[in-house]
Amino acid sequence: MKPWPITISLPTGLVIGGVTTWAVQWARKLAETEREVRLIVHEPFEEHDELTPDAAGLPPAVRVVRAPNLKDPLAWQRNVELYRGQLPTILVPNVLAESYALAAVLTAVFPERLRVVGWCHSDNPYDYTYLSYYEPIIQRYVAVSQRCLGQLRSRLPTRAAQMDHLPYGVHVPPETPRPALRGRPIRLVYAGRMEQFNKRVFDLVKLGTLLDRRGIWFELRLVGDGPQVAELRERIAAATAQLANPANTIRWEPPVPHEAMPAVWSWADASLLASGYEGFSISMIESMACGCIPVVSRVQSGVADIVRERRNGLTFPVDDLETAADCVQWLAQHPAELPAMSRAARQAADETSGYERFAARALAIMDEAARGPARAWPSSRPAHMNTAGAPTGAAADHDAAERLRRMLQAVAEADAGPVAIYGAGNHTRALGAVLAESPVDIVAILDDDRSLIGRRLWGWPIVAAPDASATGARAVVISSWMHEAAIWERRRGFEQHGLRVFRLYGDADGSGETVSERQALAPARVEAEVEAADKPLAEAAALDRL
Repeated sequence: MKPWPITISLPTGLVIGGVTTWAVQWARKLAETEREVRLIVHEPFEEHDELTPDAAGLPPAVRVVRAPNLKDPLAWQRNVELYRGQLPTILVPNVLAESYALAAVLTAVFPERLRVVGWCHSDNPYDYTYLSYYEPIIQRYVAVSQRCLGQLRSRLPTRAAQMDHLPYGVHVPPETPRPALRGRPIRLVYAGRMEQFNKRVFDLVKLGTLLDRRGIWFELRLVGDGPQVAELRERIAAATAQLANPANTIRWEPPVPHEAMPAVWSWADASLLASGYEGFSISMIESMACGCIPVVSRVQSGVADIVRERRNGLTFPVDDLETAADCVQWLAQHPAELPAMSRAARQAADETSGYERFAARALAIMDEAARGPARAWPSSRPAHMNTAGAPTGAAADHDAAERLRRMLQAVAEADAGPVAIYGAGNHTRALGAVLAESPVDIVAILDDDRSLIGRRLWGWPIVAAPDASATGARAVVISSWMHEAAIWERRRGFEQHGLRVFRLYGDADGSGETVSERQALAPARVEAEVEAADKPLAEAAALDRL
């Protein structure tokens, strides 16, 4: 019997990023084995350039299917038709809940002709939520890190037997010895998506200035594309103008074809990654495969699976640039250690992520899924996670609307407004009805994506987060489920300008209210609560006096 074709969905387009690299590399490998493979490439919903199939290195044997924006409701029927045209197939949706919703619709009608494999690419609530919500149609799960695997098992314990841990595969090129670190700068590279919120690319520019102040001679290259390239280049220019050592360099470079990346990694002594979260960074393991020593943030997922401190890499706490500078400084001051660490990094990448092992195991998982029983989407359950009546949401937690409603009411009672809402993404859009009825004045929407700045969302201007105080707001309400903790950690920037910051989720105290909400309460209510709490103590003291 002829094996089923494999269809990989790229909901955000053929853009620079780890998931694109993984999909393209795997599609190429499948084509080499003469397995029929398709890539469904959707129109990006963010403003940045796409790779062409040729630039991505896709051979003619890989069928590329162009599809409309997956978030455009007017294009929904067209997308359904395109996916239906791939049947029968093993489908690997990715990144967005909408990608799985298409699979749900098709399994409701054609359960015998579709098998779905759920890939957990990242350690965040959004991924875990849609992978849990669409459990009825997912044949097998693949987790790219031990952390992701553990999180999936804790949420779906009855499906543990259908879960696999499979790190991304990388090709390990022949060893390229680097010149000794004497009489030259230490060479540093970041390659990937140019955005600040998760990848913290602006922080890498700050890292360069810290190294300069410490007298470290360095070259830093930032290679890639993304929504914040323009602002990154401005920051690089400003930082470069202030470097004390004119021999130090920080420069941005456009993305290069994937086959040219080994030369970039082999040039560098160390690869940098300052992310706030990851699943299992493919750029980190690709750099290690080329003997590049990783200097990476100590995210919860992926890093501990492969990096061994001062043996094959160095790590630092998320957002701790001083410690990141310590790591680079240690490498610069211990040149004799670099060759052994480089070889150890390469060996670790080969043992953990050698591509032949990845490809063989990935294909075995696909075929196991194809042999599994048909799984149909239950007709009683909405196919879209954010549809009214769905038990949970991809963009927002199940009680998000009520949390936001209470928070806005508390801010209004405390006369703490006007407010700016932090986040122009899915979380805010899913809660538009609550915002429309806000009892406190909303003056702006804040966001970090520069491509959105200057636009409007429901009439409110979208403003860069650092400009919040110029909007007339006196408070900021964080409207994000996935990124709330990271935004909360950066609240001091707002507080320095006199703005109060409130969150919806992370500091719940068990009372049904968040600590942020309680802090926003009107003074009269706070005083009443204090008085009520003190009353038993006063009564006890009176009894003692009798």
